[in-house]
Amino acid sequence: MTAQELTDTIEIRELFARYCRAVDDGDAETWAKTFTADGAMNWSSGISEGYEALKELVPRVTGQGIHTTTDSVIELKGDSARHWCTVVIYTRTPGSPHEVRLVGRYEDELRRTPAGRRIKCRDVQTPYRLSDTRVRP
Repeated sequence: MTAQELTDTIEIRELFARYCRAVDDGDAETWAKTFTADGAMNWSSGISEGYEALKELVPRVTGQGIHTTTDSVIELKGDSARHWCTVVIYTRTPGSPHEVRLVGRYEDELRRTPAGRRIKCRDVQTPYRLSDTRVRP
């Protein structure tokens, strides 16, 4: 791995850490800025495209849980990159222990922008929810 590839990989990992923290904290502005200006998110409620549409998603999901990602695989291709990871969302209920609420996958296309790497498109696959007998905390 070259020095540039290492720098790009660290930048992408930090981007996804900011993504999780921003959505969990209800920071729609920071969260939407993890995407390109024309970025899109394809999830169970449809496709949200563009900065304003992405910002509108945050109030719908904030406070529902704590997002964590693991098993990241990053494939760099110049100014583009692909990323795959597992997402686990824990419930956030005051006074109760956190429980697994959802397990799924993120598949991302990223682009280098003047502001750094950003998500061009995130495909959210959430086949396992807490009520699913295949997943138990």
